[in-house]
Amino acid sequence: MEIRKTGIGSSEIGAIVGVSPFNTKLGVYMSKVFGEKPRKETPNQRWGLLHEAAMAIAYEEDTGLKLVGDGITTIRHPKYEWMLDSVDRITTCRTRVVDFKTANRFSPVEYGETNWDLQVWDAALHAKRDETDLIPQCHQCQGHWHMACHDIDNFDLPLLIDGFQWRIFSMPRDLEVEGLLIEEGDRFWHDHVLPRKPPPAENEDEREELLKALYPKHVGAAPMQTNDEIDVLVAQFREAYEQHKHFEGEVKHYKNDLKDIIGNAPGLEGPWGKLSWTTDKNGVRSFTPRFKTTKE
Repeated sequence: MEIRKTGIGSSEIGAIVGVSPFNTKLGVYMSKVFGEKPRKETPNQRWGLLHEAAMAIAYEEDTGLKLVGDGITTIRHPKYEWMLDSVDRITTCRTRVVDFKTANRFSPVEYGETNWDLQVWDAALHAKRDETDLIPQCHQCQGHWHMACHDIDNFDLPLLIDGFQWRIFSMPRDLEVEGLLIEEGDRFWHDHVLPRKPPPAENEDEREELLKALYPKHVGAAPMQTNDEIDVLVAQFREAYEQHKHFEGEVKHYKNDLKDIIGNAPGLEGPWGKLSWTTDKNGVRSFTPRFKTTKE
């Protein structure tokens, strides 16, 4: 959507302050300046959206509160035009913004230690319950953004794990945290997006994506001429390149030795971790090492 290029949304502020496992500051910058790349919907995203309607029903049944909203409509903050928001639902009494989440044991975010036997909802308790510390930081940022944009003082995060574990986490508005997020968002928007100055990349793969976007095609036929400074960089690259070719050959040699040992088995396992050599539904067999982290 074109409107997403005109501001910062709730799912992006976490990346800007460095607490999102899903995106980075440079990733947000590139989506604003170069546009978002079409991405294939993942199974988690598909089932998350399909579960949303059922979770909305469960939330209304458990809380007695009615919900409005479609999770799509985007609004702007009344003061900061670059602040965008499209929250899943809002209670009709406008006391709570609601953002549904699904998760499983493979999710990249972790929720705090949870008592699943606790009563899902108690109006008296939720009026003053603060479960901020149980909510992953990236989702906390989303909640603060929702509350700021809609000027509502409570955020509920109904969570469905593995399709049957159900809890509603609550977080009250915190104007100090809200102010810090707005300050960081404002700085990012005016220091990076508007002047087209990319923030530092977090790794070389990310930097490579930026360079592809900045320089999609070559111009002219004549190559650039070198100088002493460039010659030093080329010499460093050449040395690294030759080492890479050498180690790439060694990696392939040892990998083939291990494949020969594994044979028809799906993999190999030991105290160091696991090597998988499995076949997918298309008949493609892939070799994947998963080494345990070495403890100092």
